[in-house]
Amino acid sequence: MSINADKLRSALGLEAAKVTAVAGPNFSGRTRILRAATNLADHIDPTPVVPALSGAPAAYIGPEISNCISGLASTVRGELKLNSGGDIEDSPAYLLVNEFALDRFYDRNPFTLSGGEQACLAISSALALQPEVLAIDCALEQLDRKMKPFVTGLLASGKATAGTAVVVADNRLDECALPVTPVEAATIDMPPMNLGSAFPKIDPSIRIPEVGSFSGTLELADITFAYPKSSPVLEGLSMRFEPGKPYFILGHNGAGKSTLAKLMAGVIRANSGSMVRGGEPFDPYRQPGQAVTYHFQNPDLQLFATTVEEEVTEVARMKRAKFPGLADRADAVISAFGLDTVRSEHPLDLPFVLRKRIALAATVAAGSNWVILDEPTLGQDREASESLGAIIDGLLSTGLGVLIITHSDTFLEILPGERLVLKDRSLKSSC
Repeated sequence: MSINADKLRSALGLEAAKVTAVAGPNFSGRTRILRAATNLADHIDPTPVVPALSGAPAAYIGPEISNCISGLASTVRGELKLNSGGDIEDSPAYLLVNEFALDRFYDRNPFTLSGGEQACLAISSALALQPEVLAIDCALEQLDRKMKPFVTGLLASGKATAGTAVVVADNRLDECALPVTPVEAATIDMPPMNLGSAFPKIDPSIRIPEVGSFSGTLELADITFAYPKSSPVLEGLSMRFEPGKPYFILGHNGAGKSTLAKLMAGVIRANSGSMVRGGEPFDPYRQPGQAVTYHFQNPDLQLFATTVEEEVTEVARMKRAKFPGLADRADAVISAFGLDTVRSEHPLDLPFVLRKRIALAATVAAGSNWVILDEPTLGQDREASESLGAIIDGLLSTGLGVLIITHSDTFLEILPGERLVLKDRSLKSSC
């Protein structure tokens, strides 16, 4: 059975300068619908049906947002020029550049931007191509609570989209404030999916064994960090975290949340300041990922193995001499995250929703005293988010230290914890 892209676009009601939303839970076919609408799905029938949209250029932006940046330009300005074919000021997407204030980052490397800023860059770059169809698949979940309805409102107004039909899928459509009735994915006739197994579910009832002893508090003292050619992202930051309770690191896009996580995990090094773990000074940059394990917002940045089982158990194998119990822990983590049926699959062959869970599972299985989870519910529906919240709650009871970066109001309801807001280069408690 093949998919005719034009028939699909007609069924979705795609029109120039209009936004269409597609709703449905994980594995309902949302991504395949969006990819088919942009001619990226398998079994595409190229026979045109709707002449106005037939053979037109199309663009797809997925949740792994850094993958939507070309890597061919060293600056934001260069990335925008690549897609606009000249001066971005002459591009139809310049309105978005102004509204998103991307000109603030013209000299920055695109890969140093936050996930939300990269999403705005990707949308601007895609619209600069003047596609007739633009699909945005869960990428809006990376925008903060103010930016998300602002961006969707700008797209829905038609001011920046001109001749482009925009189709959006999102797990939190209620936060988008779109003036449209979503199309249910289940009502769209698509060929059956072939995952080779039943759709995996997260099982929080599976107990994840404890491993080793935890090292007490984690303290930051006067931390300052700036990217090249940029003012400090974090300046004079001091904070103390206690294990066994969740901390939510909140803030607007670009406030420095992911930068803070990378500093604590040793991915990058602070310009100044110090960190203390369990009363002892330590430099995470010398042993990245050992004391604090970081789950990246984009899981593709941390997946390296050829099977799911190897991905989750590799760190356990490396540490088995010091922590023999890690092998049992890794096996339990695979089952808890609903990955038993895909153990032998290549992680990069699986849908984003599963790649995100695989990377989360690998982070938990590593057996570190502290974990930082960057947007753990990205791409996950309500049921999966609730199950992830239950797993994290169980890990907290063992004394694990957990810091969570999120823009999801839903997840904040599911897992109550202390909320800390990065604002004006300082960390402040929030109700």
